[in-house]
Amino acid sequence: MAMNVKLIRKIKFGNAFGVVAELTGDTSYATGGYPLTAKQLGLNVVENVLPQSPAGGKFWEYDFASNKLKILQVDSSGGALKEVAAETNQSEAVTRIVAFGW
Repeated sequence: MAMNVKLIRKIKFGNAFGVVAELTGDTSYATGGYPLTAKQLGLNVVENVLPQSPAGGKFWEYDFASNKLKILQVDSSGGALKEVAAETNQSEAVTRIVAFGW
């Protein structure tokens, strides 16, 4: 499966666009995060992604090097953030993002 991307609104800013989208995880999280492409957001290029965090106790982080969105949670041993375990059910993990691009 894959992360569900639901576009909520697209806003024009001069020669660029802002997109509001709701993202929902799936039943088998992949290490490194979910791919998130410009096409999924109705854009040609993604310049910035701002996740709403925390959302339901999970923190979402966009990795520009790999174009993936990671889900992080607080490590029970010391309070540091760590990526959720591979193949875990994240279907109830939901966040909204604002993405900017053109």
